[in-house]
Amino acid sequence: FELLDGPPYANGVVHTGHAINKILKDFIVKSRIALGYRVRFRPGWDCHGLPIELKINKSVQGKSPLEIRALARQVANEAIGKQLYSFKSPSSHTALAESELEYNDKHSSTAVYFRFKVIDVKLEDLGVSVDFGSKQVVLYSLIWTSTPWTLPVNNAICVSPGSIYAAIRFDDTVKYNELALPILAGDHVTMAMGTGLVHTSFAHGFTDYQIAVDGNYKVESFVDEDGRYTRHLGTDLEGKDVLGEGQREVIRLVLSRSRIHRATDAVLEGVDQFRGWFQSLLLTSVAVQDALPYKRVHVHGFCVDDNNRKMSKSLGNVVDPETVTDGSLRQKALGADGLRLWVALSAGESVSESKIGEKVLADIELKLVSIRNSLRFLLGGCYGYEGSRPQAPLPLLDQWILRQSQQFGERCVENYKNYRFRSAALDILHFAQRTLSAHYIILRDVLSFDGNSDIQLHPELDQVMGKVMQLRADLAASAGPSCDLSKK
Repeated sequence: FELLDGPPYANGVVHTGHAINKILKDFIVKSRIALGYRVRFRPGWDCHGLPIELKINKSVQGKSPLEIRALARQVANEAIGKQLYSFKSPSSHTALAESELEYNDKHSSTAVYFRFKVIDVKLEDLGVSVDFGSKQVVLYSLIWTSTPWTLPVNNAICVSPGSIYAAIRFDDTVKYNELALPILAGDHVTMAMGTGLVHTSFAHGFTDYQIAVDGNYKVESFVDEDGRYTRHLGTDLEGKDVLGEGQREVIRLVLSRSRIHRATDAVLEGVDQFRGWFQSLLLTSVAVQDALPYKRVHVHGFCVDDNNRKMSKSLGNVVDPETVTDGSLRQKALGADGLRLWVALSAGESVSESKIGEKVLADIELKLVSIRNSLRFLLGGCYGYEGSRPQAPLPLLDQWILRQSQQFGERCVENYKNYRFRSAALDILHFAQRTLSAHYIILRDVLSFDGNSDIQLHPELDQVMGKVMQLRADLAASAGPSCDLSKK
């Protein structure tokens, strides 16, 4: 399962709108993992300069385009610096120098063939005159390499100017896009091995580097000092050893990409992105690949205060997510649990506006307390329990709560499958407030202290509460509050 993420604009500090967006995406990712999927969270990119230009519009009168660009860059850098405290990213390192490497004489390389699409070249330019009718003809350059880990950082293809190449015709319906990279002449290219077409990576190899220097090409390395791919190459490769897991992932991506275009399973952004990022993704993908870029679209609304007013700095009603999690002079700290529960209840299934303010957060606090109190009772009931099973059949009340727990779990799984995070959060609250607290806990408390010493209740209570608490913890961790208390 893959979720394509759109990054925040670099034009201001993080606010509750970002919290809604990122937490909903976290709900999707964690619930898919809990359902057994292998999940890939892939960052996208759609940060054009218009929002930044609008922000500096009042101070650009009489300034030149270069001065406006400098102001925009200043605003963006300041915003990125502030957002780094909320959106952490690993730092990049420089490439390992060739002289520091110690080669293993027993190393066996993995070799692959790979084709690159050729553009801006016609068959007539190659001296080929074959009539294909109305069928579109696509040219590819086939290369062979014993260092497939360098394929993601390919810069060019080198050919032998004095050699003759063959054009091989075959039918193919696969469509995928490549970066536009040059074809260069190289004296080092030989016909003695490979295909006579050499894939070239300027930062990896003496000859490759010299070609870049001679042609005045920019040299960039996306492998750090530990021999691992940097974050520039995406989450599939980031941090992976280029000769181990990273190379295997490259080969997997090459094989999967050469077979079929893969649309991302889901995208999630604000409702305004129907005419923004969703549309640009769709138009670009259909134009370039003749395929849909996503299978499912999720949207959420925007934030308003308790009085349904749009949040504005001039009104003083903007809520910082950190004041919800860490508290302030006027607001109790609700932690990540409180913020996640608010998102699940207010934006989990709706595109309407999400209210947040003192009244809303006070209500969230009460709901959070009810969940934690029920967990405290379950934890107390399990104190000293070492896993022994009850000798007698469970009383009807315990059988009832186990049955209710099973049905509760089945409902939550169905809600997660269908992205109904608000329904899952409401079910968690109902189970904590009604099924557990108002029914089971009160009745169990009475039975446990009725003075009847002939009934061995402790093993039964321990076993039942242990199962119920584990179920609650597993379900609540996927969406809604993270329930750190239950994990302890």
